[in-house]
Order: sequence, then C-alpha cells, then structure tokens
Amino acid sequence: MKLRHAVYTLTLLAIVATPSHAISTKYRAQLERSGCTQITELQGCDIHQTKMQNTNAERQQISAFLRDSVLNQPTDAAYEALNGYGFTNPAPLKWVKGKYAINLTINQKDVVTHATVTP
Repeated sequence: MKLRHAVYTLTLLAIVATPSHAISTKYRAQLERSGCTQITELQGCDIHQTKMQNTNAERQQISAFLRDSVLNQPTDAAYEALNGYGFTNPAPLKWVKGKYAINLTINQKDVVTHATVTP
C-alpha cells in the first residue's frame, strides 16, 4: 500500500513539476520572425514569411481595398466601406487601423479622389 501511494505521489509530482508551455519554441521563433501573433495568424498573417513580406502583403491588401471600395466613391459609401474594413475615423478625412493611417482627398462633389496610406 505504501509503495502504491509512493508511486502515485511521484507520478503526480512529475506531472506537476513538468513545465507546460502554451506554444513550442519553434512556433514562437516563427511568430517572432514573421511579425505575426497568434491572433493575426488566424487573420491571415503568414508565419512562414518574414515580417517585411507580411507587411508588404498587408499593405497591398489595403491598397487593393482602397482601389476597389473607396476611390471614386461618394464619401458616404467610402466611409461605410472603411468602417466595415475595421478603420476608425479620429479626424475629418483621416482613418486609422492598427499601424496604418489613411488620409483622403475629396472633390467638390464629395467623391474620394485620392487616398494616402502611411504606416
């Protein structure tokens, strides 16, 4: 009985004393190299690319979105598209999402004619 209790106690101690890591060392290194987080990986950040490659891909996605949904659109439609894409509007004609800021230029007919992206 004492032997069984001792084995049980040692097994329990071995389990408790074993360090538990949420992610592996290799995965952590991939996240650091890629500039991704576990959350952004789920949103499309590629852990197999470098931080620069991911930044360029993200910027290209934003540029394509602006070209397709914001430029040459009435301001109401452009603002709705930007809001739907996750941007916030802290100042007139300025939209922000994460590290990206977009400054819009509109003409006299309230149509977006130009959008500048700055990281």
